[in-house]
Amino acid sequence: MPENPDRPKEYDAVLGGQIPSLLSGAVLGGLAGAKHRLKSEVVEYRIGALREALNYGNAGLELIIPMLEDKAREVRDAACLLFRKSEQIILLTHGVAVWNKWRVRSIHLEGCDVDLKEVNLSGVDLSGVDFSKADLCGANLCGANLCGANLCGANLCGTNLCGANLRKANLKGVNFKGADLSKANFQEADLSGADLRGFNLSYLNFRWGKLNQANLCGADLRWANFFQASCKGINLSEANLYTANLREANLSEANLSEANLTIANLEKTYLSDANFSGANVSGANFREANVSGANFMGADLNNTDLSDAFLYRANFKGVDLSDAFLYRTNMEGADFQGAIMPNCTIHE
Repeated sequence: MPENPDRPKEYDAVLGGQIPSLLSGAVLGGLAGAKHRLKSEVVEYRIGALREALNYGNAGLELIIPMLEDKAREVRDAACLLFRKSEQIILLTHGVAVWNKWRVRSIHLEGCDVDLKEVNLSGVDLSGVDFSKADLCGANLCGANLCGANLCGANLCGTNLCGANLRKANLKGVNFKGADLSKANFQEADLSGADLRGFNLSYLNFRWGKLNQANLCGADLRWANFFQASCKGINLSEANLYTANLREANLSEANLSEANLTIANLEKTYLSDANFSGANVSGANFREANVSGANFMGADLNNTDLSDAFLYRANFKGVDLSDAFLYRTNMEGADFQGAIMPNCTIHE
């Protein structure tokens, strides 16, 4: 027979006596008594009732959640601190709006950390959720909708994000070590400063995203889409960008040394002061790109299209440009010392 939550438990006092209850005394009338005391004008009574309500499982949590908006900050803080790992999982089932309300109230409280390690949230709609500084290590977020979510500073070590929708998500300072990011959508996401060294990110969508100062050294980015992405100072050294779409992206001061950019699309891309030393850019499209101040020393520019590109101050010393396309290219101020030009002459 299921237990009646309103029935007094062994630590509850029973109504009917003439002696008034003390603040430090037991709850009167079980869950019903806790509910009654939560309406008290006395702050201490309400706080005491919150602690007692937690003893009644889900039914008690239903009483605690509304107290996150109590008029007294002491009561709101007390309610926030009652949500540990198991309670946090239950809180999520009440929807993102309720979760975020708790997160706003709790983020400044010491000891009120988000612990969602190894939780299964596969396929759950969490759009707009605030998981900032949350520990989601080993969690299953496969196919989850995290559009517009705040994951700033979160721990996603070993997290399964396969097929997750991270569009417009804030992912600054996230720990992705060992995470599965296959088929995830990063369109318009903020990955500034992210460490994605050596990750398999092939075919992923970073369109309109922010990857300023991100580290993608050695990453597999074949067929990845960076259209109009902001990637200032990004580290793409030794990355595989075969056929990647970098059209109209901002890659100023980017490190692309030793990278594979074969047949990549960099049309109208801003590449001021970028480093292409030792990179393979054969067959790449640089039409109308701004490569002012860029360094191409030791790069392979076989069949590279630099038509209408702006090469001011770019360094092409010793580079073989014999098969490159330089139609209407602005070469003013560029350094071609020792370079082999399209007419097979060596530039003095």
